Amino acid sequence: MKSVLFLCTGNSARSILAEAYFNHAARGRYRAFSAGSHPTGVVNPLALQTLERHGIAAPAARSKNWDEFAQPDAPQIDFVIGFFPGAVLAVGLYTAAFVAEAVRSGINAVPPGQAEASRALGLTFGQSLRQIVLPQAFRT
Repeated sequence: MKSVLFLCTGNSARSILAEAYFNHAARGRYRAFSAGSHPTGVVNPLALQTLERHGIAAPAARSKNWDEFAQPDAPQIDFVIGFFPGAVLAVGLYTAAFVAEAVRSGINAVPPGQAEASRALGLTFGQSLRQIVLPQAFRT
């Protein structure tokens, strides 16, 4: 059976939730664990309530240091998933739509004649966008 280790800083909520959900969803095909670089020593009660509300058992949930998985008797880990890169990606994807919409609405606020005038001056599309359209879009 393959195993997954979810790493986080405090090992009190996110990684605990990931471990419990993964074990629930994998149905014995994989085994998940979680640990933290600076564990709090206590599992967040809201994390346990969330798992309970969704019918996911986590009787052995505890906040632990990742050093436990470096011991000779520790389970073999096949995959390690860190939360910081995932969190950065999630925030980036979540906010990208808002940023794109703000830029689009700013571009739509630029009078069409501005773009036509830049083309008449012989500017390429990229030059027109950089020098004429985007500066006005960000001012609005």
